[in-house]
Amino acid sequence: MLCLYFFVSDFMVVKICGLTNEEDVLLCDREGADMLGFVFVMQSPRYVEKNSNVFKLKTRAKKVAVLSNPEMKNLEFFAEHFEFVQLHGMEEGKIINEFKKLGLKVIKTIFPEVEDSVKLCSQVSDDVDLFLVDSSSKLKGAKSSLFSLEKLKTILDSEGKIFGLNYILSGGLNPENVVEFLKILKPYGVDVASGVEDYPGRKSPEKVRKFIVRVKNFSYHA
Repeated sequence: MLCLYFFVSDFMVVKICGLTNEEDVLLCDREGADMLGFVFVMQSPRYVEKNSNVFKLKTRAKKVAVLSNPEMKNLEFFAEHFEFVQLHGMEEGKIINEFKKLGLKVIKTIFPEVEDSVKLCSQVSDDVDLFLVDSSSKLKGAKSSLFSLEKLKTILDSEGKIFGLNYILSGGLNPENVVEFLKILKPYGVDVASGVEDYPGRKSPEKVRKFIVRVKNFSYHA
């Protein structure tokens, strides 16, 4: 288990996910996002092809490949272009360790309201680097909805972590509600996609800027 911090900063980590075009990548990097997520799940409206150039741009922010139950082949591609993989399905230890062997850091998504997901994450907690909390609507391929705050509280330990690991909060966040949840919880970071979009796959500069500023200002004064 690697209980380490990937970013040396007094501010909370911000991950902007679902990037599909170069303009939005540069926007989010310029505005101060710490992590940029690219979705390699074909069912997603934010899906990007492996031959795309959008994730090959040089950025300050770390890049995250978002996968769901990937096949155990051609994994080297992700090690070549990304620092992190985010496993967003029901992946077990075997494939997690294959990514780790390639030098990638692994973020495992946990769906607090899904018993099998919580059980699986407890079993692989020694193998992953971070958890990402999300709504189970994503697991079902439905439109994003707000994560279950009450269910999340039931799996947090006395230090506000999940199975001893830091977590990134996701699932229905936007510039208007993110600070409300940060007052209640103590995540390592926050993740947003649709909450800063004009429409699926196209980020709103105003919403991106507002989201990042509010999170960074809150974490600085907390």
